[in-house]
Amino acid sequence: SEMFIFTDNICEELKNSYFIDDNGYLWKTRIHALNILRLIILDAPLASEMRKFIGDSIISALIGYSDKTWGVRNSATMTFAAAMLRVIDSDKNASGKKMHGHKSEKTCNAITAAELFRSYPSLASVLLGIMIEETGTEESTSFLHPALFPVLLLLSRLQPLSLSRIDPGANDISIMLIDPVMKCLGHVHSKVRLVAARALSVLCTGDDTSNTSRGALVKRCIGVLSLNSSNNDDATSNYVNQNLDHGCLLAIKYLLISCPKPQLHHDDCLSHLIGYYATWGNFRGTCPPSVCVIAIEIWYIIHQAMDSNFEKSAAINGSYDCHIPLFDAIYIVIRSIEQVLKQGVEDIIGLSALAANAAKIAVETSYTTIFNSSNTEEALEAKLGVIQHLICSNSYDVMLHAVKSFKKKICDEVDKLVQNESATLKSRLNVLGKVSKMLFYSLFILM
Repeated sequence: SEMFIFTDNICEELKNSYFIDDNGYLWKTRIHALNILRLIILDAPLASEMRKFIGDSIISALIGYSDKTWGVRNSATMTFAAAMLRVIDSDKNASGKKMHGHKSEKTCNAITAAELFRSYPSLASVLLGIMIEETGTEESTSFLHPALFPVLLLLSRLQPLSLSRIDPGANDISIMLIDPVMKCLGHVHSKVRLVAARALSVLCTGDDTSNTSRGALVKRCIGVLSLNSSNNDDATSNYVNQNLDHGCLLAIKYLLISCPKPQLHHDDCLSHLIGYYATWGNFRGTCPPSVCVIAIEIWYIIHQAMDSNFEKSAAINGSYDCHIPLFDAIYIVIRSIEQVLKQGVEDIIGLSALAANAAKIAVETSYTTIFNSSNTEEALEAKLGVIQHLICSNSYDVMLHAVKSFKKKICDEVDKLVQNESATLKSRLNVLGKVSKMLFYSLFILM
């Protein structure tokens, strides 16, 4: 009898050791299942067989983001990343667009939205359902829903609808995603606003006349900007939604980047709004630096696309009779930043990024004047004086990015100047001599 009692005790101990309750069994099983699924997706010999299940794999990963267990969310993230690399876009480091310039840099390996949803019909309805559910309330932009960012990231990595072949009804599901994506432009998280802006440029149907065209979406973004909706240059706190301003300007930026002729969307309304935001609220610091950065980049995109004889300027102080060139506006913004730093204020969020981008664009826009032998002495010396000020700035970010930007293209610009047969030897030596003098004098000041 003692023997049976001893055996029963061992069996009970073994049962307690090797069997766990259903709750623990569930999350551990999900982790193992998602990890196995990730390995199968990445396994090259199984790629052709596994391709038909990618849509369900993405859905499983999106469901895993809502799990309360960190291990499940982690495995879901790795599975989602594997599915993205296998089907959506094979470029791990694809950023979608260039920060400066208007040419698209979308990877040629990315799949189109129409092809993705045609291959995986269930995925289209799930993505649309998630977007509608997670943006359906007024409070949806105040906190981050678990699956919102992955869905927006997936959409932002697709090939734009404007580059895909248009079949009747092929883009219906994709177009239905535009309104939920637009709601994400005012989200409290900056990264959500960023991927939402990229996704909106993907869902744009091009430069047609529909209400989902690039021009229509740009106008929608302009219409909800605080400055435009308030009809007030000061944009008092009752009207300002800084997150929405930042998101809408990001969307306008990426829509213009993806456009072969962004200058076509430049009008008085856009000029007035960009002129306000790009000058840091008419040089009064009444808008966040992060908003000012994006507005400057939009202005630069249009500036590059404009004809050289066209006045590249924006309206200031609400008057279209008062114009200021892009370079001068950026220089005044930089001087404002330096003044803020002199006063000992260093904790403004986004000030460093504004200083870096402003200096970078200021240098890039000055090249055509500095290395153009046909320009006047006064214009050359004025531009070199500004560049010298940037290189010797009391703002470390201005100084660093001005030096890096000037160094980046100086060799190419010098080669172009030397090879310019229409320029005389005297004019070439004059330009090179003044540039060298400016650099040596800047070095002397910094020492």
